[in-house]
Amino acid sequence: MVAKCSTLTLRYTNLLGTLFVAMVAARCRSFIQDRREKRSPVHSFHTGLNIALFPIIFFFSGLYYTDVISTLVVLVAYENHLYRVGQEAPNLFNDLWTLMLGVAALFMRQTNIFWVVVYMGGLEAIHAVRQLKPPPVDTPKQMTLLEHVKFYLWRDSVGDLHDPPLHAAWPGGTFGSPGSLLA
Repeated sequence: MVAKCSTLTLRYTNLLGTLFVAMVAARCRSFIQDRREKRSPVHSFHTGLNIALFPIIFFFSGLYYTDVISTLVVLVAYENHLYRVGQEAPNLFNDLWTLMLGVAALFMRQTNIFWVVVYMGGLEAIHAVRQLKPPPVDTPKQMTLLEHVKFYLWRDSVGDLHDPPLHAAWPGGTFGSPGSLLA
């Protein structure tokens, strides 16, 4: 028996998509929380609910449009990235899955190229640089500005990435973070 395409079934598709957006966003938040600090699962649930009820997603959940499913595919790709970063060894199946999710996100909306290529590509680049793990070195005291720049360019070139947590960031880091990626 073939189901008829009706307004109700089309809206039901986006309703399910919105529920899955909430679940996947909560799982992403949980992955991030587990790495940094232990918090209650309520924070993850709250984040997922906030993303699912974001006005644009909430509005388009009542229509049959690509925003909800597109957001879901990008979130699944991001969840996969968070899972990959947590693994010890690379996995060929996961690499292929990442590629398929990226292509699916681009088929959903071409503007997803930013999220899939630029954003997650940047996250993968940062992850690759972090894997270099250079030995720690004490910062010399009483340096001139030129010596200071040379020291940090040298540290950046061996993989000492300037990526402080948000609570330790300061406006001067605006130059240090991109510089460490370029070096």
